[in-house]
Amino acid sequence: MGFFIFIVYNQFYFFEENFMQKKFLVPTLIGNILEFYDYCLYAYFASVIAKLFFPSSDKSTALIAAFSVFAVGFLMRPLGAILFGYLGDRYGRKKTLAYGIILMASSTVFVGCLPTYATLGAFAIVPLVLCRLIQGLAVGGEFSGSLVYMIEHAGNKRRGMYSSLGIFSANVGVLFASCVATLISKIFSEPELYAWGWRVPFLLGTFLGVIGFYFRLKMPETPSFAALKESQTILQNPVRVAFQQNSFQILKGILLASLPALGSYVLFTFFPTYLHTYLGVPLDKALLINSFVLLLNITTLPFIGMLSDRYGRKPILILGAIGFCLFSYPLFLFILSGKTFSILIGQSVLAILLCFVTSVAPAVLVELFPTNIRYTAVSFPYNVANSVFGGTAPMVVAYLIANTGSLLAPSFYLIAASIVMLMILLNIRETYQLQLA
Repeated sequence: MGFFIFIVYNQFYFFEENFMQKKFLVPTLIGNILEFYDYCLYAYFASVIAKLFFPSSDKSTALIAAFSVFAVGFLMRPLGAILFGYLGDRYGRKKTLAYGIILMASSTVFVGCLPTYATLGAFAIVPLVLCRLIQGLAVGGEFSGSLVYMIEHAGNKRRGMYSSLGIFSANVGVLFASCVATLISKIFSEPELYAWGWRVPFLLGTFLGVIGFYFRLKMPETPSFAALKESQTILQNPVRVAFQQNSFQILKGILLASLPALGSYVLFTFFPTYLHTYLGVPLDKALLINSFVLLLNITTLPFIGMLSDRYGRKPILILGAIGFCLFSYPLFLFILSGKTFSILIGQSVLAILLCFVTSVAPAVLVELFPTNIRYTAVSFPYNVANSVFGGTAPMVVAYLIANTGSLLAPSFYLIAASIVMLMILLNIRETYQLQLA
C-alpha cells in the first residue's frame, strides 16, 4: 500500500508548487485509489468466482455468468449518480464523498464473507448480486463527484491536469487490485486459492475503508460550492433543474464518455481473463502483464492532461479516438500471436491511446455545466456511460467471442465506440479556456 501512496505523493510534488494543495488533492487521490481497489477486485478474481459460484462444464458459460454479476453492479451507477448528485449539489461535495467510500468498503468486505455454491447452491448468487449492487451505488456517485471536487479546486489553467490525476488515481486503485490479485495467485496454491485464499483481498477492504474515510473527512469544501453557499443560490432540487435545462448536453456527455468507459474495462478489467481463458496464458502471468501496462498508463495520464491545458481538449480527444479507429484491429492481431512480447507491446499501445480519451473527458464534462447542478450533471452521464458501455464490456465481449468464434471481437467493439466519440466531438464546443460558472 505504501508504494501506491508514494506514487500519489510523487505526482503531487511534481505538478504542484503550493504544498497547501495537499489538503484537498492528496486525500482525494488516496480515497479514489482505495475505492477502485474495492470495485475492481471482483473482475480480477472472475475466473475463480465463476467456478465457485457458477459451476459449469462450459468455461465460457460460467465466465459469462460471473461477468453478468459484475455488470449488474453497473445498473446502480446512474441511481448512485442521482442520489449522490443531489446530496453533492444540495449539501456539499466533502461529506458526500466521505460517506460514499464507507458504503463501498462495507460491500467489498461482505463479498469476502459470502458462502459459495457448494454451501448454498444456486441461492449463493443472491447475496453476491446484492453486494455488487451496493458497490455500484457507491461508485456511481462517489468517483465522478471526486472528479468534480478536484477540478473545481484546480483553477482555470490546470483543469485538464487535475482531471487526468483523478483518472490516474482510479487506475492506481485498479493497479493496486491487480497487484494484490497477482500476489495472492503466487502465494497460494490453486486448491488454497479456491478454498479460502480469494477471500483475503476482499476482507482487506475493512482496513482500507477506514483509511479512506479518515482522509475524506479532512478535506475542505470546494471554492465553487462555498461561493454558491455564501450567495445562497443553492438549488432546492438540482436534479430536476439539471434534466430540465441540460438534457441535450447530458446526452452528449453520455456518448462522449462511452469510449473511455469501454476502453478502460476491456483493457484493464477483462484483459487478464481474456489472456488466461482464450490464449492460455497463466493467470499470474496475465495479471503481471496487466499490472505493468497499468503502471505505464498511470504515469502517462498526467502529461496528457497537461497537454490539454495547453492545446485544448478536442485535439487530444480526436487523436485518441482516431488512434483506436486505426490501430485496434492490427494491435489485437499482434496480441493473438500469444507471445509475451506481442501481448505486452499490443496492450501497452492500446493503454497509451486510452490515456488520450480518459484523461480529458472528465474536464470537458465539468466545464459544460454550472456549479449549482454540476455534481449531478457530470455524475449522471459519466455513470450511464460506464453502466451501458463499461460494466457490460466484459460480458458483451465474452458473448461476442462465444457466438462469433472470433478473438478479434474486442477490437471491433473499440472501433465502434471511437467512431461514436468522433461524431460527438464534431458537435461539441472547445471548453478548455472557459471560466467555470
